[in-house]
Amino acid sequence: MAECEDRDRRRSERRIRAARFPREKSLRDFDYDANPNIPPAVINTLSTGDWVRRGEPLCLIGDSGTGKSHLLIALGTTAAMAGYRVKYTLAAKLVNELVEAADEKQLTKTIARYGRVDLLCIDELGCAPRGAEESCGRRSPPPVVAVTG
Repeated sequence: MAECEDRDRRRSERRIRAARFPREKSLRDFDYDANPNIPPAVINTLSTGDWVRRGEPLCLIGDSGTGKSHLLIALGTTAAMAGYRVKYTLAAKLVNELVEAADEKQLTKTIARYGRVDLLCIDELGCAPRGAEESCGRRSPPPVVAVTG
């Protein structure tokens, strides 16, 4: 039993590393008191991962400092621990990668690589690399989006 548990733990750790999250975040550490508009029951339901299994998208939208990135990383980590293949990326990085792939006639291959994950977590969606004020026409950061495929 101990060997099986150790194997499962290492598999989860590999999936979390493969997701390439920028930092560790957990649902347990999320401060609901600082974010009263986020119902814990909704997050608990999302943490089951049923929405990932069904291929349903999730979009997290809110003002700066409301915990969008924290929830995105924590939900992605939870999904990876549950056995889903997860990939984290910034929107600008993804766009640049797709443009470069198109220039190099590798777009189909790049899209197929992203298509092999169960959950694609895209952070900082909505702004070009120039900055939020210029490209979004607003001062607050853009929404964080997790997209399943």
